[in-house]
Amino acid sequence: MKRQQLPGFTYDGKRKRAVLDGFVPGTKCKVRRQRTVENVTRDQALEAWKEFRAELASGRAIQGPLSLQQFVAGYYELIAAGHAAGTRKTQGGSSRTTCSATSATPNSPPSPRFG
Repeated sequence: MKRQQLPGFTYDGKRKRAVLDGFVPGTKCKVRRQRTVENVTRDQALEAWKEFRAELASGRAIQGPLSLQQFVAGYYELIAAGHAAGTRKTQGGSSRTTCSATSATPNSPPSPRFG
C-alpha cells in the first residue's frame, strides 16, 4: 500500500533523509524555503515537517540567508572571544571587518572596479 503524499515532505528510508519544502504564505509563491533533515526515522521526519510548516505559517521562515555584514554584526563577539586582545582592538568590529567591495546595504549598487 502506498503512503499518502504530504505536500512538501519527501522521505528516503534507505538514507534516512527527509527533505522539507514549502512556500512562505503571503508571498504569492515567490519565497520558497527548503530544509534537509539527516539521520531520522519517518516519525521524527514528520515531526520536523510539522515544525517546519508551523515556522512557515508564523512568518519566522521569511528571513533568508544572512549577508556578510549581518553575520559579522551578529557573531563578531563570539568570533573575537578566541582572539588576543590586540587583535580584537585592531579589528574593531563589523565596520572594519567587512570587505570594501561588500555593499553597505543589500540593494545598493556594487563598487566600481578599477583597471
